[in-house]
Amino acid sequence: MDQKGFIFTGDVVLGLILVFIILATISVQANNSKNLASPEPLMTTAQDLMESMANYENKPGAGSIFEQMVTVLEKEDLNENSQQKAGLIAAEFINQTHPGLKYNLTEVNHLKGITLSANDFMSEANNINSAQRNFKGYCFQLYIWY
Repeated sequence: MDQKGFIFTGDVVLGLILVFIILATISVQANNSKNLASPEPLMTTAQDLMESMANYENKPGAGSIFEQMVTVLEKEDLNENSQQKAGLIAAEFINQTHPGLKYNLTEVNHLKGITLSANDFMSEANNINSAQRNFKGYCFQLYIWY
């Protein structure tokens, strides 16, 4: 076998590997620059917000946001005053952690869909994200939109 042909083939293979490495690098750099320049902000989903409300304690020992809401509702036998207080607890948390977020929070088990807290009309929303969370027999339904 001729040694010159073997060396020539090896040069071509090494050259092609180099070309593939360069093309892969350019491709990765082009994709990274598109992702960094994306105008879309990171969006909070209703499920993310519900998880935060179920786990966040705004005051040490006070319990989660849902625990505080249920305590107020049960203490005053689900009356209108307790609904307003529970709604204020939720509104304070949502408005502090997600300013500008439009939402509607309802309780669908004991209160049969009564809105506890809302800051805009859902009828004017185009794209609504929703989630449910159960806590001590209460079923909270959260709708959010931007």
